[in-house]
Amino acid sequence: MQKRGTLVYKALITLILSAIIVASFVTVGNQYGSAEAPHKQAVANDLALILTEMQAMPGDLTLAYGQDVSRYGILLSGNSILIYSAGLGRTDIIAGKAAFNGKPLPQTLIERPSSLIIIKKGDVITLSSA
Repeated sequence: MQKRGTLVYKALITLILSAIIVASFVTVGNQYGSAEAPHKQAVANDLALILTEMQAMPGDLTLAYGQDVSRYGILLSGNSILIYSAGLGRTDIIAGKAAFNGKPLPQTLIERPSSLIIIKKGDVITLSSA
């Protein structure tokens, strides 16, 4: 036999979960509709390719990344890079993810960079905001 309030709690939990699912669909739909999701993935792939090539190059190098990444956060960790909407944080459902070859790099987190500078000195590669 169920207690009286059990049905109320079931309905409340169902309502809350439904609201979360609907909000997620709306967020993902808006980001795909504004072409933000493919842009984040393209930036992640581009930066992964740049980091792979920079590790293979001898000597020092400074590179100013040309794409606008001021709306995003960039997390570099080990051999992977994550590009996410700075307003949504790292829990962004459709963040751009890519991996690169070479030695793992130290974890770097950059939020809303006005412009992105990639610097290689010796074997050390760092990302910084200008």
